Amino acid sequence: MDLELRFTEDRDILLKNYGVTFYVATYLNELPFNLRVKVNNTLENLNYDLFTPSDNYNFIGGVIRGENPFFFSLAFLREEGEYPYFVDIKQDTLDEYLDYVKAKQTIENYEHKKNNTESTTNAR
Repeated sequence: MDLELRFTEDRDILLKNYGVTFYVATYLNELPFNLRVKVNNTLENLNYDLFTPSDNYNFIGGVIRGENPFFFSLAFLREEGEYPYFVDIKQDTLDEYLDYVKAKQTIENYEHKKNNTESTTNAR
């Protein structure tokens, strides 16, 4: 019973601040626990207000740094006044991640935009 409850609690952590497809929830739950927590934290800490609401998918690349970096990409929808809805996630190669870097479509790029926005707002 404790094992079942713990799995349910871990799964709830993954679903608390955004909508996800069954595929994304399953994919995240199949990752090793430590990696799952890092990916989850990365996705939850991203400021989705930096993305223009639309009916089109947004694609973004991410990396969890470490001895064996984990590169991934995420497709999501952001509609006005709604939490982001994660549609697809997959592990990427370094080359695929570098394509996101060139296009300035990485989580780090948006974190930089967030920090610049906050700096400008605080300077006023």
